Amino acid sequence: MIVLVGGEKGGVGKTTLAVNLAAMRARASHDVLLVDADKQASANLWASIRDEEHVKPPVRCVQKRGKSLAADIRDLAHRYEDIIIDAGGQDSVELRAAMTIAALAIFPIQPSLFDAATLETLAELVIHAQGFNPGLVAGIVINR
Repeated sequence: MIVLVGGEKGGVGKTTLAVNLAAMRARASHDVLLVDADKQASANLWASIRDEEHVKPPVRCVQKRGKSLAADIRDLAHRYEDIIIDAGGQDSVELRAAMTIAALAIFPIQPSLFDAATLETLAELVIHAQGFNPGLVAGIVINR
């Protein structure tokens, strides 16, 4: 299953949710790949520290950005049971590309007016993506 954790707003816990989801799936004996599609590369840093500390089970992580993201992940999906994509906190090529291939899109928000203001735009992005990916299921998670 391909799961996107993304959104339009930074600082809402997207990476924290993505890395914990990847770790949980790995602990459940799934072959998991974490894709860091955020220019901040925090998920990749998390995975590197985890590797250096020999934390088990391992969680593989790659950085992928740009227009080829969807094609690259489609190829990787043949090799992994689960792919968790951490997309940055903005409307980006990576966010839109991931929405065209994900089975599930999770959008964390904080309980604030500024975060709620992004919901209309996110809904429009989901509707647009469902034109390319009719099976996309999307939801929000109130976080923090």
